[in-house]
Amino acid sequence: MSSGQIQPDKMIKKIIHKICENPIGSNFIRIILEAGMVNVKKNAISYLEPKRDESVIDVGCGTGEFSVIIPGKYTGIDADQKHIAYARKKYGGENKGFYVMDGSKLGYRRKSFDKAMFINCLHHVDDDLFDKILCEIGRVTKKRILIIDTTPLNYNLFGMLTQKLDQGRYIRSIEEQLKLVRKRFKVKSYKTFRSGVNIHSLVVIDL
Repeated sequence: MSSGQIQPDKMIKKIIHKICENPIGSNFIRIILEAGMVNVKKNAISYLEPKRDESVIDVGCGTGEFSVIIPGKYTGIDADQKHIAYARKKYGGENKGFYVMDGSKLGYRRKSFDKAMFINCLHHVDDDLFDKILCEIGRVTKKRILIIDTTPLNYNLFGMLTQKLDQGRYIRSIEEQLKLVRKRFKVKSYKTFRSGVNIHSLVVIDL
């Protein structure tokens, strides 16, 4: 193959990356792969247990789809301006705020929020960056942190292909995830569950 030719897998990755850069495209991919994220949302509600009188920060909120499960004040932050613009337009309101911000440098005072979510973001960051983000989330949160992420697949060919093409380069087993979390916090509970073609981890931290 000449140096000027693009390998098929690299071409597909480039296409997937372009699709995911667009908020609508990103949501479309999730609908296909995650069955509309229904199971993720159901588990998030069950384990975060958000109350109407509580405030929640969603770090790495993407297009803001998890704002709909929060009955109280919701703050979504993400580094992607396009995703935040989309989230503001679709979900923004008096109790739903979306802001462009670096998750490792949260611009909020200590214990500003009752609870926090970090959903489907862990596989996009290396160990050092996750440690910084987790410390920041712990700093601004009073009660509970919920982490949900994808785990490696070794039995589902379609799932394995989508994980290979995913923009995240740090897909970890739940044991690896727990090891990182336990450097900073005591884990209250954890489990794995299916969502579409993927198997997700769920980790609960009580502060």
